[in-house]
Amino acid sequence: MTSIKPPAWFWIIAVLITFWNAAGVFNYINQVTMSEEALAALDERMRMYLTNRPAWATGSFAIAVWAGLFGSIGLIIKRSWAIPLFVISLIGVVLSLVADFTANEISLSGAEIGFNLIIVAVAILTVFFARVSKRKDYIY
Repeated sequence: MTSIKPPAWFWIIAVLITFWNAAGVFNYINQVTMSEEALAALDERMRMYLTNRPAWATGSFAIAVWAGLFGSIGLIIKRSWAIPLFVISLIGVVLSLVADFTANEISLSGAEIGFNLIIVAVAILTVFFARVSKRKDYIY
């Protein structure tokens, strides 16, 4: 299997996607390994959010960020298996956000809603980018 040499913009976007997903993994790890002292230092609203989040929402968050990171690695090494991983990541993002909007008793601020919409948009664009890369034979 061979692929066409991707242009510079492919590599720039692939690296940015990788950093984005690595930041998501970092955020996930920080949340699930947070000490009691760190949790106590948070404001009441954030502490309630983290302690009352359903396990399925945390699991969806994990799936979203890890599938996204592995998909990014697939993109960097030019493999088309990145596409289903990005789709899985998008599904995880959507499920995680469903919990934030419905299963959590904390109402989100406008900035939090906006950032969540950015996360969904990036996940959708990542799937689109990987599919276009496959169609152009940048990945195989």
